[in-house]
Amino acid sequence: MKSKLLVLFIALLAMSAIPAFAQDNGSTTHHIAFDGFSFSFDAQVANNVSITQYPGDASDLAMAGAPEVRHTEFVLYSGGGIPIPAAFEAPGFVRVYNTADFAGYAWHETQLAQLQNLLENKPDLAAHMVLQQGDSDPSLPFIPGVPAGQVMRARAAYVETDEVKGIVYMTIYRQDAAPAYAYEFMYTFQGISTDGAHYISAVFRPIPFAFPAEIEAFNPTTFDVSLYYAN
Repeated sequence: MKSKLLVLFIALLAMSAIPAFAQDNGSTTHHIAFDGFSFSFDAQVANNVSITQYPGDASDLAMAGAPEVRHTEFVLYSGGGIPIPAAFEAPGFVRVYNTADFAGYAWHETQLAQLQNLLENKPDLAAHMVLQQGDSDPSLPFIPGVPAGQVMRARAAYVETDEVKGIVYMTIYRQDAAPAYAYEFMYTFQGISTDGAHYISAVFRPIPFAFPAEIEAFNPTTFDVSLYYAN
């Protein structure tokens, strides 16, 4: 796979209407290549990368979320200190999987099948932007497994290049019904290489300035759940 994959993804992030990262005409582009996989990203996103080859969990491991399949992880972060932030606490991360390794991992098999179905049939993704309560909610594919539900989806679109095809969208995962805050937003690319051999998950933390940055006082006894779902 060539760098065009995530060059395109970062471009989509930067060109979207979301004020995700400040633009700087003098910014630098970082280029990363490791074990045949390469990508580029703007220095406004991060200035360091940590690469980890994760051996994978046992497929029957009981844990929150889902057992993770063997993969290579690139964590993008700023600063040179230790410890390096965990993936979901960093400005962004990319995980590259071999789809052959998904066998026996129920979550990954399901997400891959759902993504393949979307890419083959190309339904209008607008239906996935409407939240439904319970099991009828049309969530979008997301790897790795998260021990929560998608309480928001927006700006979903198909992406296709010579090397990869997939979807991008904005989401928030929550375990409860409460107001959304800026730090919770994730902008993700979920895709498959054109030869079907690799699954690529990229997750970035944009900054939607229209939402509060800090948690305000919250009274669960007065919070209107029906109004929250309606809006």
